[in-house]
This record gives sequence, C-alpha cells and structure tokens, in this order.
Amino acid sequence: MWITPARPQITLDGLASLLLHCPDLCTLGIGMDATSYSVVTPEVPGGGVINTKITTLSVGASLIENPLAVAVFLSSILPNLKNILSKDDTDSVANQTERQHAKWARAVTYLRDVDIIKKQERARLRIYYGHVARVCP
Repeated sequence: MWITPARPQITLDGLASLLLHCPDLCTLGIGMDATSYSVVTPEVPGGGVINTKITTLSVGASLIENPLAVAVFLSSILPNLKNILSKDDTDSVANQTERQHAKWARAVTYLRDVDIIKKQERARLRIYYGHVARVCP
C-alpha cells in the first residue's frame, strides 16, 4: 500500500535539486507542491539545472496554482518535456482534485506554447545572426 502525505513536501526547487543529483533520470513520477511558484521572472528557473532525458512527467494529484509559471519552470529544467500526466485522487476532495487536474492540463497547453515560442526565438536568432549586421547611418 502506497501512502502519500496530505500535502506533498517536494517543491519545484526540490525537483530541480533532485534532477541535479540524479542527472541520468529518464522517467519520473513524483507528487509535489507547485503552489509556491506562481510568478514568471527573468531569472533562470532551477538555478540552471537541465535534464534533457525526461519527456513525460507524472505528477499524480500534485498541487498547482499558476499553470503558466509552472510550465515555464518545467520547460526550463526539462527542455524536452512534452507531456505532464496528472490523475484524480479518489481519496481527496473531488472538487479540489478536479481544479488541480484542470490546472495541470492548462500547464500542458502552456508547455506546448512555450516550446513553440522557444523554437520561434531560435529561428529568429539564426536568421539574425546568419546575416551580416549592417550599421545604420
């Protein structure tokens, strides 16, 4: 029998620390509390930790408040992440679980949007740096 605490103890920063100490992880399923990461900032999330091997993250019934901020964070530390799997936990309050599940679904949508923005930016930089810059008079 698998017992989970009422509120997950690992945060997104804790996830980044796990990835730093276990760089060869290819799959990951972890319950977490992503509610404290609610603002998108210009700083590099996770202190620059990157894992390119994980493409799907299973979060169970993890807590989340701001799907966009979480998607930006996860996109930075897991640049090849394509999907986030969440599930409804029948042992918890159904209405709260549905809201969390919907927020994780939005995070997946934002994750895809962030990926497209990154690709567009890389293409723009290739075009910009592929041409000799002219000095304007």
